Amino acid sequence: MLSKVLDNNISHDKFTRLLSSGIVSSRYLWQTVKPLCKEIASDFACLILDDSVEPKPYSECNSLISYHFDHTVGKSVKGVNFLTALFYSKEVSIPVGVEFIIKDESYIKEGKTKYKSSVSKNELYRGLIATASEQLRFRYILNDSWFCNAENMEFIHRETQSYFVMAMKDNRRVALSLEDKKAGKYISIKEAVIEGCVLSVYV
Repeated sequence: MLSKVLDNNISHDKFTRLLSSGIVSSRYLWQTVKPLCKEIASDFACLILDDSVEPKPYSECNSLISYHFDHTVGKSVKGVNFLTALFYSKEVSIPVGVEFIIKDESYIKEGKTKYKSSVSKNELYRGLIATASEQLRFRYILNDSWFCNAENMEFIHRETQSYFVMAMKDNRRVALSLEDKKAGKYISIKEAVIEGCVLSVYV
């Protein structure tokens, strides 16, 4: 896609080799965009995190190119799975972090060899936030429902003192009060939500 945008002046294979080389990293990216981020800094800046899968249906599988669940199509696809952090301020968006899912550990399931990453997506997510918070000021952290869990929320609150906005799947269970939480009384978020009302819950 990027090769087409550039009128094929840089080939698709060159981008693939660059991504596989290990050169592309959050540190490398930050050195490039640091001056721009300082220029657009504001009190209402946001850090937006997302994970994506770039399909590679005809490539051989390895630790980088593997099968990953792609929520946009609702199934596993062969490709490169990566997380990105985007700094948004003054109506300008700048990428400031990237992490690749590397499936570097093998295990046996139902007699078949499977592969998994030694570092979870949630750990990479928190790492991107921690790195960004050392370099940037942002008031809000935004992400989709995949990263919506209590550990990530607590991390953001404790480590960055930022606010967060996250989508939550309607099958998640929450407690409506501290007493309910202590008693283990949880209901689905779908049951708890009342349209037009703001509700405090315990995840």
